[in-house]
Amino acid sequence: MQDRAPLAAFALMRVLLGLMWIYEGIRGAPWSVPSWVAGILLLIGLFTSLAATLGVIITLTVLANSHSPAAWGAWPWIYWLIILMQILVAATAAGRVFGIDSILARKRPRWPLW
Repeated sequence: MQDRAPLAAFALMRVLLGLMWIYEGIRGAPWSVPSWVAGILLLIGLFTSLAATLGVIITLTVLANSHSPAAWGAWPWIYWLIILMQILVAATAAGRVFGIDSILARKRPRWPLW
Protein backbone atom coordinates (compact mmCIF):
# COMPACT_ATOMS: atom_id res chain seq x y z
CA MET A 1 0.00 0.00 0.00
CA GLN A 2 2.88 2.35 0.76
CA ASP A 3 4.18 2.25 -2.82
CA ARG A 4 0.73 3.32 -4.07
CA ALA A 5 0.70 6.51 -1.99
CA PRO A 6 2.42 8.70 -4.62
CA LEU A 7 0.14 7.26 -7.30
CA ALA A 8 -2.89 8.09 -5.16
CA ALA A 9 -1.73 11.72 -5.11
CA PHE A 10 -1.48 11.70 -8.89
CA ALA A 11 -4.91 10.04 -9.08
CA LEU A 12 -6.33 12.89 -7.00
CA MET A 13 -4.61 15.32 -9.37
CA ARG A 14 -6.20 13.41 -12.26
CA VAL A 15 -9.67 13.82 -10.76
CA LEU A 16 -9.14 17.53 -10.10
CA LEU A 17 -7.95 18.09 -13.69
CA GLY A 18 -10.97 16.16 -14.94
CA LEU A 19 -13.32 18.37 -12.94
CA MET A 20 -11.52 21.47 -14.24
CA TRP A 21 -11.99 20.37 -17.86
CA ILE A 22 -15.66 19.54 -17.29
CA TYR A 23 -16.12 23.01 -15.79
CA GLU A 24 -14.46 24.55 -18.85
CA GLY A 25 -16.86 22.58 -21.04
CA ILE A 26 -19.84 23.85 -19.03
CA ARG A 27 -18.61 27.43 -19.41
CA GLY A 28 -18.98 26.99 -23.16
CA ALA A 29 -15.43 27.81 -24.13
CA PRO A 30 -14.57 27.38 -27.83
CA TRP A 31 -12.68 24.22 -26.89
CA SER A 32 -15.65 22.76 -24.97
CA VAL A 33 -15.91 19.42 -26.84
CA PRO A 34 -12.26 18.44 -26.27
CA SER A 35 -12.62 19.75 -22.71
CA TRP A 36 -15.59 17.46 -22.07
CA VAL A 37 -13.75 14.49 -23.55
CA ALA A 38 -10.56 15.12 -21.55
CA GLY A 39 -12.53 15.84 -18.39
CA ILE A 40 -14.69 12.75 -18.49
CA LEU A 41 -11.78 10.46 -19.38
CA LEU A 42 -9.64 11.89 -16.59
CA LEU A 43 -12.48 11.72 -14.09
CA ILE A 44 -13.22 8.05 -14.69
CA GLY A 45 -9.58 7.10 -15.25
CA LEU A 46 -9.92 5.71 -18.77
CA PHE A 47 -7.11 6.32 -21.30
CA THR A 48 -5.52 8.58 -18.68
CA SER A 49 -2.29 9.34 -20.53
CA LEU A 50 -4.15 10.14 -23.73
CA ALA A 51 -6.64 12.39 -21.91
CA ALA A 52 -3.85 14.25 -20.06
CA THR A 53 -1.99 14.74 -23.34
CA LEU A 54 -5.21 16.12 -24.87
CA GLY A 55 -5.39 18.51 -21.90
CA VAL A 56 -1.84 19.70 -22.57
CA ILE A 57 -2.74 20.33 -26.22
CA ILE A 58 -5.87 22.28 -25.22
CA THR A 59 -3.90 24.39 -22.74
CA LEU A 60 -1.16 25.13 -25.27
CA THR A 61 -3.83 26.06 -27.83
CA VAL A 62 -5.36 28.49 -25.37
CA LEU A 63 -1.93 30.01 -24.75
CA ALA A 64 -1.21 30.25 -28.48
CA ASN A 65 -4.53 31.98 -29.16
CA SER A 66 -3.90 34.53 -26.41
CA HIS A 67 -1.94 37.07 -28.37
CA SER A 68 -0.16 38.68 -25.43
CA PRO A 69 0.78 37.57 -21.94
CA ALA A 70 -1.48 40.35 -20.61
CA ALA A 71 -4.47 38.49 -22.09
CA TRP A 72 -3.65 35.46 -19.95
CA GLY A 73 -5.14 37.10 -16.89
CA ALA A 74 -3.74 38.00 -13.51
CA TRP A 75 -1.98 34.67 -13.00
CA PRO A 76 -0.17 33.72 -16.24
CA TRP A 77 1.89 31.06 -14.45
CA ILE A 78 -1.29 29.03 -13.74
CA TYR A 79 -1.34 27.76 -17.34
CA TRP A 80 2.19 26.40 -16.98
CA LEU A 81 1.23 24.80 -13.67
CA ILE A 82 -1.75 23.09 -15.34
CA ILE A 83 0.52 21.86 -18.13
CA LEU A 84 3.00 20.49 -15.58
CA MET A 85 0.21 18.73 -13.66
CA GLN A 86 -1.09 17.12 -16.86
CA ILE A 87 2.39 15.98 -17.86
CA LEU A 88 2.82 14.38 -14.43
CA VAL A 89 -0.54 12.60 -14.75
CA ALA A 90 0.34 11.44 -18.27
CA ALA A 91 3.81 10.23 -17.28
CA THR A 92 2.75 8.29 -14.18
CA ALA A 93 0.33 5.44 -13.81
CA ALA A 94 -2.37 7.70 -12.37
CA GLY A 95 -5.10 5.81 -14.19
CA ARG A 96 -4.10 2.59 -12.45
CA VAL A 97 -5.37 3.90 -9.10
CA PHE A 98 -9.13 4.23 -8.66
CA GLY A 99 -9.85 4.23 -12.38
CA ILE A 100 -11.13 2.07 -15.20
CA ASP A 101 -7.55 1.68 -16.42
CA SER A 102 -6.80 -0.29 -13.24
CA ILE A 103 -9.61 -2.75 -13.99
CA LEU A 104 -8.44 -3.14 -17.58
CA ALA A 105 -4.82 -3.54 -16.46
CA ARG A 106 -5.81 -6.42 -14.18
CA LYS A 107 -7.67 -8.16 -17.00
CA ARG A 108 -4.99 -7.39 -19.58
CA PRO A 109 -1.55 -7.05 -17.99
CA ARG A 110 -0.15 -5.44 -21.12
CA TRP A 111 -2.77 -2.68 -21.19
CA PRO A 112 -0.84 -0.03 -23.11
CA LEU A 113 -2.55 3.19 -22.12
CA TRP A 114 -2.05 3.27 -18.31
